[in-house]
Amino acid sequence: MMEISEPSTANAQRLWHYLGDVERWG
Repeated sequence: MMEISEPSTANAQRLWHYLGDVERWG
């Protein structure tokens, strides 16, 4: 993972959580 202090990280975390849910439900 890249070490960046940007708001993009927050979106990335949300995306990871979303992907996790998809895999769980999928």
